[in-house]
Amino acid sequence: MPKYLIHMGICGFGNQLLGFKEACIIAKHTNRTIVEPIFIPHGTIRNKCEDYYKFSDIFDIDCFYSMMKCVNIQEISHIRINNVYNIRSISEKNLTDSYYNSQKNYYNIPSNVKFNQIDKKYIKSYDDFDELKNIDDDVLVLLGTFNNIILSNCYKNGCLNEKCTLNKCFIEDYNNIVQCINFNTNIDNIANNNLKYINIDINNLCVFHMRVLDLCKNKSFEYSYNNYNEKAVYNSICSYLKQIGKENLIENIFLIAPPQYKTINNVQIFNTDLVRRIDDNKFTH
Repeated sequence: MPKYLIHMGICGFGNQLLGFKEACIIAKHTNRTIVEPIFIPHGTIRNKCEDYYKFSDIFDIDCFYSMMKCVNIQEISHIRINNVYNIRSISEKNLTDSYYNSQKNYYNIPSNVKFNQIDKKYIKSYDDFDELKNIDDDVLVLLGTFNNIILSNCYKNGCLNEKCTLNKCFIEDYNNIVQCINFNTNIDNIANNNLKYINIDINNLCVFHMRVLDLCKNKSFEYSYNNYNEKAVYNSICSYLKQIGKENLIENIFLIAPPQYKTINNVQIFNTDLVRRIDDNKFTH
């Protein structure tokens, strides 16, 4: 009988999406079929959004199905879920409880389900899947996956340190997953039409997602950005563009950041003409 994996994400959309990519890798190495996820709006905008968004609301579902073993939750609604497995630390219980409660009804999880903690929080090699492989549930419900598949050997995924090496064990898996996940036509049209409206050449720009803390008012850049200083972050973008032969895009770097980013007290590069900001008030979405 086939076995399945449900990913219940946490935090903002970027974190939930990365967690889903990691869950796809886990599904592959535990011989499970991934279940289409939903995405919960970030807490800072939740009152302006739907309660959740389906995978197909955002991504090209046909592309994903053509490359991945995947099912919709309705296809396995007849299978009872007996356990939920939390892969995060017990100290994050308040966070995981909140996101669990926002998703449990969609996945038809009964009220008397048993909660369990996964001991192996970080998966760096194939042997690290053993604990998950030994779970015999027909549906493995994994709560809180994010930065658990180690892609950088320093354990900080997205590391900007040039001396840090990538964990070669999962690079091919991760690149394959990325190829499966494309925005759908609706999202593409929204993005393209808005960018054309403000006269931006959509084929000649580099967009950088500045993932600072949501609450960063009067904090330093280092405090708000995982202890990286601003110059190192900017240089890493430029270095990457040079590596991929897109050096011309250094003059067309656009910045996306939370609103409170403007209140960081020592920004000296990302508020200059080296980068461009897009006024979100001009967007209809």
